Amino acid sequence: MREKFAHRLPVLTDLARLYAARTALETYERVVWLDADTLLFAPDLLSIDIDDTFALGEETRIEEDPNGRLKPRKNLHNAVLVIRRGDPVLPFLIRCTERILARLDPARAAPQIVGPKLMGALNPMAEFTVLRTVGALSPLVIRDIATGRGNALSLLRRRSAFPPAGANLCVSLVKAAETDVLNAAIDRLLGDPDLGGRSQ
Repeated sequence: MREKFAHRLPVLTDLARLYAARTALETYERVVWLDADTLLFAPDLLSIDIDDTFALGEETRIEEDPNGRLKPRKNLHNAVLVIRRGDPVLPFLIRCTERILARLDPARAAPQIVGPKLMGALNPMAEFTVLRTVGALSPLVIRDIATGRGNALSLLRRRSAFPPAGANLCVSLVKAAETDVLNAAIDRLLGDPDLGGRSQ
């Protein structure tokens, strides 16, 4: 898999996090995974106590449609996972991911094909437990947070039903030229967590 998807790091990461969780559960009763680019700006609001054995994140994604209008979409994301020992979902996801990647042409592999896209496809039937306190911020929202205002941030605030403890910053989607914008957004979030999309 490493050789086949050497130029598709997000795809490899989606498989690797499942392997890492499986290995950790040989020692620990519970695994909590957070992507390295997840910022906990209000950690007192973080809750990882679940009544299930498997949970993943949920986001309200703010993006522009082809006509330039802002659209919110609810998505699942795997930047945060909580998995308990004995969980039946993890081995199933590992098996599905391995089988998909074995057949997949790397040149045509979407970055989230075995991560959020797979879990989103399964969710209507599986009804995964979701953690709403760790979301994900689109580049449009990050730009607005950096300045403290904007239509994308306003829409996120209106559509986020739960106060977030943190968010995945989706650094892989941030262009190199926008590093200063990302850093400014991080500074503002740490200084004023309400900018992260808490309901008003």
